[in-house]
Amino acid sequence: MLIHWSILLHLVSLLSVRHQQSLLALFPLSPEETDLLDRHPVGFDSHCHLDRICRDCHLPLDASFSEICQKATPLDEFIVDLQGAVGIFCDPETYPTPQEVENWGKQGVTVCVGLHPKKTATEQEFQQLQQLLKHPGVAGLGEVGLDRTEPVGQWDGQMERLKTVLQFVQEKQVLVLHCRGMEAESSEVYSCLRYMLMSMVKREQLIHLHCFSGSVATARQWIEVFPNTYFGFTKMVTVLPKEQREAVKQMEEGRLLLETDAPYFHFFGHRRSTPALIGMVANEVAKIRGVDWMHLLEVAVANAQRLYLKRLPPQ
Repeated sequence: MLIHWSILLHLVSLLSVRHQQSLLALFPLSPEETDLLDRHPVGFDSHCHLDRICRDCHLPLDASFSEICQKATPLDEFIVDLQGAVGIFCDPETYPTPQEVENWGKQGVTVCVGLHPKKTATEQEFQQLQQLLKHPGVAGLGEVGLDRTEPVGQWDGQMERLKTVLQFVQEKQVLVLHCRGMEAESSEVYSCLRYMLMSMVKREQLIHLHCFSGSVATARQWIEVFPNTYFGFTKMVTVLPKEQREAVKQMEEGRLLLETDAPYFHFFGHRRSTPALIGMVANEVAKIRGVDWMHLLEVAVANAQRLYLKRLPPQ
């Protein structure tokens, strides 16, 4: 009975993720056996907060990417072969060390560091951020930006901190922007952020507008001023008003990115999100665009790899 396949599978399921991976490494499949396996579509999460997932799911901060992803898994029809993710570290209290940046990279996680507009930082933390951005394993500054859901008295502070951190971005790094207004249509705050950047970054700057919720007109204005802008979409597309959904529908394929923004925007049956749910995000965005979700996933993976791995403008 001990060597019956069902008993063995049950015993293996009791092992930790790390021990399961070690066991699999001892018995690799041959190329012929690999070809016989059903293949899932390849996925890549362009924006997630691994430190916040660990915090919310009571995992240690040194949990592996695989362990984190298992905290929320998709419906069977939306399982993807997750090739990696962009890990956003924008809370000073959980900035990664240089060694941690390298460890994430070995697991397929592309690291960006920044200062969330709702966060403040000490002089020492600003210096830590500036030093981290010089690390070759850090792909971008972000997320940074403006958030008008905070009390009005905090808006000036947000702008001053943004001006400070924008000076730290390195050549060929991605600028990951958070832009949120008080209303569903955030054209005013998008305009404010765009005008700030015009005096501080080059026109050719690679930009990732995270969790985009603007209109078609807003998207066009950004592309006109910053032609190397990509637009990220999350599950939030399901609750956008008609005008903003039209921007999702009309977005050029070469500029489109898919994000879980994990641990946020969870799906039914989960209290939190993880990068493993990127296929379900693709499905929601695909419904609006009237395309197959696997096609959209393939497009978004190619765009994410071009932006974060090759640091190239949209095609």
